[in-house]
Amino acid sequence: MYTKEQSPIFHQLKSLFDLLYLRLCRFADLLISDSAIAEDIVQEVFIQYARQKQTITDYPAIKTLLYTMVKSACRQQEQHTETALLKAEVWGEIYGAIAALPENCQQVFRLGFIEGEQNDTIASRLNISMDAVMLQKSRAMELLRLKLTSETFLALYLVCL
Repeated sequence: MYTKEQSPIFHQLKSLFDLLYLRLCRFADLLISDSAIAEDIVQEVFIQYARQKQTITDYPAIKTLLYTMVKSACRQQEQHTETALLKAEVWGEIYGAIAALPENCQQVFRLGFIEGEQNDTIASRLNISMDAVMLQKSRAMELLRLKLTSETFLALYLVCL
């Protein structure tokens, strides 16, 4: 029985890693422009490949497969980054619009929708009536609807439900 380091498969994978790692890292870095993430992607690709394969036989095919796996992982990373950027922009627009609300509306909106406080708790905390809380919430939503794009307001509305 072989130890992990004595296994022929281990030696084949290590040779493949030694031969292609830097090339794949550079390839990934060119695709996503972040060398640290590129290295993580390439390492993860090698781990995925090692889990799939039992023996290494056709170097050109394996090389092509690894490049394809890296390219796919980079695309997924880009989609994740674009999604995060889009969310940050939407929330930036929302928080800017909330900051522009009149002070009472802003206070009630933050307590009710962002902090999740119940109307009676907000009324008690701000020493106002329940009717005033509901009116301020309604007024805040109407002002935000007018300030935000319809898509951004819809995102806010869905979060606030």
